[in-house]
Amino acid sequence: MMLERKALGCVDIDEDAGLGAFPLFQRGSEGDLTTHAPPPPTEIPPRPPLRRGGGNGFALPAAIFLLVVMGGLVGWLMRLTTATLAQEALELEGTRAYQAAQAGVEAGIYAARVNGGCAAQTLTFSGQLGRFTASVACASYSADEGGQSVTLYRITSVACNQPSGGACPNAAPTLGEYAERHMTATVER
Repeated sequence: MMLERKALGCVDIDEDAGLGAFPLFQRGSEGDLTTHAPPPPTEIPPRPPLRRGGGNGFALPAAIFLLVVMGGLVGWLMRLTTATLAQEALELEGTRAYQAAQAGVEAGIYAARVNGGCAAQTLTFSGQLGRFTASVACASYSADEGGQSVTLYRITSVACNQPSGGACPNAAPTLGEYAERHMTATVER
């Protein structure tokens, strides 16, 4: 009597008994019987021997190189960000100085047209323009317009965020983001 093992899910059989191959069965999720074959045996390949010399130590110089390059990149990006932020702060101060100078011109126009006078004045602000001062100067002169004499007012406003002696402009500012704007208008009364 000879026993032999058949591949893929068969049990040992006795060839002389005439039973043939007998597969293994398992109940599926639907309740039907399905053939279940055990997985074929796997072999683990032998490990290759470790190499000595040659490639050892390659990762350390590469890692150091990457760290140095990344550190330089981070330093460069920090300087770029700092410069960009400083530029944006200066641009914002310039916009505020423009608004303060515009307010100075409007105050001069009001004084010339409504009050009928042309006097120098200094304006201080609050809120977003709290750091700014506008120095307003006014000069009146007469002109002949079609045979008729008219009075013109030339209004000059200088606004800055670091006044010298309470007035703008400042000849020697010490502020890093010093901003100054000049505006001029001419009106007729």
